[in-house]
Amino acid sequence: MRLTRNRVHCLQCDEIIESVDRHDYKHCKCGNAMVDGGLTYERYGARDGWNTIETMFEYEDEEE
Repeated sequence: MRLTRNRVHCLQCDEIIESVDRHDYKHCKCGNAMVDGGLTYERYGARDGWNTIETMFEYEDEEE
């Protein structure tokens, strides 16, 4: 499986943030949610608890 989109939805401010490059750290406008890693790795967090964000990662199968 290969990561094709690295996004997080903050349920507090209703913003979707996306990291597109390896060191592309983003946070939402209220500062609760963060995402990093681009298509290299998933790194995300929530200041106010995991129930305040929704992960929106997308993958595709790698061809052999």
